[in-house]
Amino acid sequence: MALHTGQILQDRYRVVSMLGQGGMGAVYRAWDTRLSIAVALKEMVPQPGLDASTLAQLREQFRQEASVLARLSHPHLVRVTDFFEEGGNAYLVMDFIDGESMAARIQEHGRLSEGQMLAWAAQLLSALDYCHSQGIIHRDVKPQNVIIRPDGRAVLVDFGLVKLWDPHDPRTRTAMRGMGTPEYAPPEQYEAGAGHTDPRSDVYSMGALMYHALSGTAPPPATLRIADPDRFRPLGALAPEVSERTAAVVMKALALARSQRWQSAAEMAAALEGRLAWAVASAGLPAAPRARRRWWLWAVAGFLLLFCLVASSLGGLAFLSSLPSTATPRPTATPTSPGVATQVGSVALDHERNPIFGVESLSGGFAPDPHTVSVVSGGPVEVIQALSGSCRGFVSASPTLRLEWSGSASRLRIFFVSADYGDTTLVIRDPEGHWFCNDDSPYGGLNPLIELTDPPPGAYHIWVGTFSSGISLPGTLYFTQTDLQPANLLDGVETPQGGLDSSLSPSYGWTTLGTGFAPDPYTVSIVSGGSVDVDTLNLGPDCGGYATRAPDFVVDWSGVAPRLRIFFVAEDGGIDTRLVVRSPGGEWACNDDFASFNPLVEFASPQSGQFAIWVASFVSDEFVQGTLYITTGDYDPANYEPARLP
Repeated sequence: MALHTGQILQDRYRVVSMLGQGGMGAVYRAWDTRLSIAVALKEMVPQPGLDASTLAQLREQFRQEASVLARLSHPHLVRVTDFFEEGGNAYLVMDFIDGESMAARIQEHGRLSEGQMLAWAAQLLSALDYCHSQGIIHRDVKPQNVIIRPDGRAVLVDFGLVKLWDPHDPRTRTAMRGMGTPEYAPPEQYEAGAGHTDPRSDVYSMGALMYHALSGTAPPPATLRIADPDRFRPLGALAPEVSERTAAVVMKALALARSQRWQSAAEMAAALEGRLAWAVASAGLPAAPRARRRWWLWAVAGFLLLFCLVASSLGGLAFLSSLPSTATPRPTATPTSPGVATQVGSVALDHERNPIFGVESLSGGFAPDPHTVSVVSGGPVEVIQALSGSCRGFVSASPTLRLEWSGSASRLRIFFVSADYGDTTLVIRDPEGHWFCNDDSPYGGLNPLIELTDPPPGAYHIWVGTFSSGISLPGTLYFTQTDLQPANLLDGVETPQGGLDSSLSPSYGWTTLGTGFAPDPYTVSIVSGGSVDVDTLNLGPDCGGYATRAPDFVVDWSGVAPRLRIFFVAEDGGIDTRLVVRSPGGEWACNDDFASFNPLVEFASPQSGQFAIWVASFVSDEFVQGTLYITTGDYDPANYEPARLP
């Protein structure tokens, strides 16, 4: 509930007016009755549905962070003077900065002048460099959080998403969950728990702020850039009056791969001021567009693809399949990755495009081993349509990453581990034009792995996909010449509460349903199972089996109905599964056998909010293909035959 005008907190701070409101709380102008000065009051409201232990942990983290913020002192940072809790919410008290936001200036005047922006950028980068030196990452740098004072000085405000950072321990802590504003948030900020951000994340946000200020247009969110790289236009194309150096510095700051950005705020500032010797050509600018291909050739190719597309079925725990071709398959000695030699059935996967997360170079005997790269999986291109055969998933048209391989080795393993424990797929094109695919590695559940025998030198184009075009899952690509496998990286990383985390991105997406939704039932195809032992969590009767940490699916319910039924039907009727559902109120409901081996959970007069759904198998890392049904009718698993559904 919002604070009202005249309300007094802590017998000291009288609310004057609301300055702004967001998903995590609000900011108020208040009057400090003790010091007789205006202050800004930042209210931080924890997300709903948190259990008591998690809430207590968040409050303790907030106190720790507030004490650190109170010690910061920089002319271009707002000063935190007090913090307290009242009415279940946490509050920061800050100096009230008179002026207007940079966002308001952009809205009123359009593009800002390069000279003025460079002056403000120097001030803001100085503030960020100071924060980083004190172990603080801001994580919400954007025009709305920059106040331009009447004297022309820029001040960075709003520490709502700030987090402590120890450069020797990347497992940083965040007091209030949040991802920041999508247009200014780097891809790593979407990872579960936000455990992988570092000062380069603020560098990305600073680049996004400058891009917006100099072009008058905010950059597309990182997830959209991954899904559709052509949507991201170079700054120089939008604002040709901006100098080549400034445009190149901004574009380098906006690199999706952290290793390709400026490595610190100080380095970015030096580049803007011309104090850093570097080549503009190395700034990560997009390549010049290639000649436009004739549209009718693409139309014919698309028609031939649709005409020749052959449906294939999933046949095994890990499907790495050979695609038909007249080319000679390259021999391989490992069952993990039989060769897939083919010509591309469509240009939808374009290995000639710039890779989204850059280029990595490795040679035989590389160290350290494994070599790792943080990437985000997913995209709009359905792989089965692009390659035919049983390669599955949704990827970007551009490769996720390119590996330049030199030297020799008996094998090279490439695998991906999702930070959200979601289901992903891996597609690789080797230097000889052969394609390799994997969904579920036998060595690590839902994490894909491809092993290349005697890999030839050259470029390996790598795509990491998800199983829904609307899902982007962050994670880590691993390159190794050892026996390392995804399972080696899964031990001991579950949450203290056991590992079912409804805040993570659902593996198979989500939907919004309301009163009288159609068609009813709503259906979605998923694969059940995982490595989290639900029995050990003591969630309630029938709550058992093995599931992934992230939900399989989420239903955002906003209607009124006497009941809401959720059930799962396995394609193989002889396989037993369980259903685990977390209601909007945080209660758990589970079922084992409702009809044969198929589970059903029913909610009477369902409350509005998100229902997080897991389908569990009875054996760890056993994966069962089937269909999830959501209905307000009388349907149950016994009605699953298509002829009996409306």
